[in-house]
Amino acid sequence: MSESFPNPVRTIIVVDDEHISRRVAYRILTEEGYRVLEAETCSETLDALHLAGGRVDLVMIDVVMPECDGVAVGRHVLERWPDQRILYMSAHPAEVLARHGLTTLNVPFLAKPYTRGEVVAKVKDALERPAQKKLLLVVDDEASIRSSLGKMLTMAGYEVILAANGSEATRLCRERVPSVVILDLFMPEKDGIETIVELRAHCPRLPIIAMSGGGSSGRIDVLEDAQLLGAVATIEKPFEKHELIALVERSTSHLRWSSSEH
Repeated sequence: MSESFPNPVRTIIVVDDEHISRRVAYRILTEEGYRVLEAETCSETLDALHLAGGRVDLVMIDVVMPECDGVAVGRHVLERWPDQRILYMSAHPAEVLARHGLTTLNVPFLAKPYTRGEVVAKVKDALERPAQKKLLLVVDDEASIRSSLGKMLTMAGYEVILAANGSEATRLCRERVPSVVILDLFMPEKDGIETIVELRAHCPRLPIIAMSGGGSSGRIDVLEDAQLLGAVATIEKPFEKHELIALVERSTSHLRWSSSEH
């Protein structure tokens, strides 16, 4: 047992379908001075986070569970609380973890079975890591605009991934849920309106900012359609850097607000 407890006391949720595994983690972490909550399923995990108002320092999730995929749990958590720290754990080999999509997640990992020293070190590392930058997904079929927005937002302190069309955007969101999607509405392969519907079906609370210059038809009224279908904000091209960044910040605030209300 450590000679000094973490101060202030930090809260950890341990998500594991195996009762014995949960109790082992509970015993070790409580003896180290952490406040520990236990969850067996995705719904229990989300309920615990809701009750805590999202104020949980770390979620430890087993990757392979029979009735509740750990990576899916993590995606649900990050959809509602994008800044949540997560520590994944598993006794399975890399190829099994890859089938569950763990290779696409940039998060700490703890191999089971673990020693007391290993779990304490991994938890400490996960808690002390700097908060991850907000992840933005920019979707535009015009390469020059896509690249320009990517550079601008990266310089503003965000992590940015780019997609050239709606199909690619949907695939990327399944791999890693962004904090905000910035989406052009006029694209040849799959237009923005259709993409909004697909993204909303996959991630109902995902903030989407729709942008458009009206396309070849000059139709700006399509931005109103985007809001009706679930975009939290719209912006007309061309726009100033500060205008887009202000929308991004307001959109992530919208996510936190909606998370606490549902």
